[in-house]
Amino acid sequence: MGSCLVLTFAKGAWLGLSGALLSFVALNTKKKVIPLVLAGIMIVLCLTGIFYNSRLTHLLKEEDKEGTFSGRVVMWQSSIRMLQVHPFLGSGLNNFYLLFPKYQVSKFNEVLPNRRPMQVHNDYIQLAVEVGILGLAAFLWIVVRYMKYGMSIIKSNGDKWLTSGLVCGIIALLIHSLTDFGLQMPTPAMMMWVFMGVTVAAGEKGKGTVPGKMDSPRRQGFLWIIYAIFVILVIRYSLMPFMAHLAYQRGNRLIMNGRIESAVKEYEKAVRLDNSLTDGHSTLGSVYAGQGLYDKAIEELKKAIEIDNYNIEARISLAGVYRRLGEYDKSIQELKFVIDINPNLTLARDLLEMVSKEAKRAP
Repeated sequence: MGSCLVLTFAKGAWLGLSGALLSFVALNTKKKVIPLVLAGIMIVLCLTGIFYNSRLTHLLKEEDKEGTFSGRVVMWQSSIRMLQVHPFLGSGLNNFYLLFPKYQVSKFNEVLPNRRPMQVHNDYIQLAVEVGILGLAAFLWIVVRYMKYGMSIIKSNGDKWLTSGLVCGIIALLIHSLTDFGLQMPTPAMMMWVFMGVTVAAGEKGKGTVPGKMDSPRRQGFLWIIYAIFVILVIRYSLMPFMAHLAYQRGNRLIMNGRIESAVKEYEKAVRLDNSLTDGHSTLGSVYAGQGLYDKAIEELKKAIEIDNYNIEARISLAGVYRRLGEYDKSIQELKFVIDINPNLTLARDLLEMVSKEAKRAP
């Protein structure tokens, strides 16, 4: 596992691991000078690797060309603009992707042209953007309370080594989250809460307390109802979207192989399973347009726009459909909206100029 981590060349993960190791040593030694010495050694090793390892240096240069670090900076700047508009309660869960084009800074398209990020690459900024400063404060309060609880277990020598490992594992994720989106991913996010739960269980075990059994039939019945509701919610909001995503990916592969009819069936299946799948509606609409099924294309593209009002791809495709139908005013309206979202999008400007000329020549 350590070798895999090294070979990923993920600097944020390296920092997280370094912080976790230092924390583990600090929590389990009385000599405070040892963590300082280890910290100095790790800093020297990191600097040596950065400046003298040709492979790492090459990767860093390539990432800089692709705008990895500068891309994060412009994403953070854009996110701060979004936060300024919705400071306390945020813009809503999962709304970062939908609203980003409206708030992106002017330099974004220079650094990451034709890109639309799903995450901020900083979990704390994304939490603030989506659930507000109050939501971020609530999350940080949970983290601080957990750390204090873990420290109390370690100091009392109750499951010291287990608790140290759990606490330091969470520290690694929290550090990595400064430059990435681990808390947005199911596996690391789930593991963080599992680690917290195991830590609490270890603390209760040290106190000699055992959870009581739910003997009451009424309580057991209530618990089964909760389980049933949970299963329904998991199927509706996790399993079905997952199956829709698989169908959408199959459709993409079929399109690449030229199997249009089979791809359409997969896209249709995807949007049936998850009617909120924006990319599914948008792609299906574009394929319908290519087949000359303009009514169906307009219906699907409008659904995509209804879900995501700032969906540039869907609006450009819809403008193309209107152009083929000779409805130039509607086409121009869509393209102007796209330019309002992203003034630096050359494709939209070129299309607007072309459609405007065609509209003037039209009888």
